[in-house]
Amino acid sequence: DTSLPAFTKTDFFTAHECLLLPYEQALTRLDSTTGKWYDCSSHMLWVGERTRQLDGAHLEFVRGVNNPLAVKISDKCTPEELIQIIDTMNPQNIPGRLTI
Repeated sequence: DTSLPAFTKTDFFTAHECLLLPYEQALTRLDSTTGKWYDCSSHMLWVGERTRQLDGAHLEFVRGVNNPLAVKISDKCTPEELIQIIDTMNPQNIPGRLTI
């Protein structure tokens, strides 16, 4: 029977780099049921190698939304810097919120 939900409903999730802040800001909404901010451009947002500066606007933006987050890390990142990035992006240490 193809009318079953397994055939008619699909859950899928999207992720993209939080690169163009005016685009991301335009798609950010306050959830009226929780009072939390979400970027509706994607399920998960990630911050790239070029935009993950600790004093930069990208980390400031993502820490203000409640989407799942990710950050790209390379050999250019020191262990100390990674800890600071984690503390900035997930200050409450919510399990599953941040992917590295």
